[in-house]
Amino acid sequence: MADDPVVRLVALATAALIVVVLARMVAGHRQTPQPIDLRAAGLPGGLVLFTSTECANCATVRSMLAATGLRPREVTWELEPATMERAGVGAVPLTVVVDGDGAIIEQWTGVPSRRWVSRAVAAARRVTAPAP
Repeated sequence: MADDPVVRLVALATAALIVVVLARMVAGHRQTPQPIDLRAAGLPGGLVLFTSTECANCATVRSMLAATGLRPREVTWELEPATMERAGVGAVPLTVVVDGDGAIIEQWTGVPSRRWVSRAVAAARRVTAPAP
């Protein structure tokens, strides 16, 4: 039966589909493809975390950031929907590092890697550090 060309073709197509689906899932948890506009939302420089009270992954990201000692400006959908809409946030959790002018330095949708969190926190500390 494994020698049947139709079975081989179906198996190959199934494997290819699985690879494509997994690649898209992984890509969905990387840096956010669409830019958001924090200037329009009037948010300060530093670290901003967009969340929802219904989001389990939001709590995970909140804990990851709390462990760094840096407190992000958290924008919760249920409390500040207009701010999230002005910023153009389409998914949560969304973690963003913003410079003093409101330009985005880094952003990530989903649960970021610890390496990304370390890099983002370092960038946020540079942004929020007092000038010499």
